[in-house]
Amino acid sequence: MIAPRAREQGPRFDSAQSRNFNGNSGALGVVWNFRPGLTLAVNGAYTERAPTYYELYANGPHATTGVYETGNTAFGKEKSKTPDVTLRMKSGKHSGSVGVFQNHFDNYITLINTVSTCGADGELNPPDAGDGKSLNTG
Repeated sequence: MIAPRAREQGPRFDSAQSRNFNGNSGALGVVWNFRPGLTLAVNGAYTERAPTYYELYANGPHATTGVYETGNTAFGKEKSKTPDVTLRMKSGKHSGSVGVFQNHFDNYITLINTVSTCGADGELNPPDAGDGKSLNTG
């Protein structure tokens, strides 16, 4: 999501846009007591997360980090599926459990560093100003 935006890519402020998302989530679990002192728990969960306004519409430097961020209005909802299975044991004072789980994401949204720079005038990867330390900021 972090990507410099050059002037030729479009204006700084595009026309107003609106996106609406309906997020869903749910979970289901079953515990089976198949022997005295041994149980098997099986769970599954599904969640959705709508992208934030800055993940959709960012187009400028981040106020704290100064990193130039661009959003993507084509982002859809993140979706997560999480199954897990746990075997539980209890015998007198002793108990224990062993479990496995997996998280699977679709449409995961993350920041991606392009290693590009952007000058104050919007120029992508401006040349060095000549002092060997700073970039030409236009």
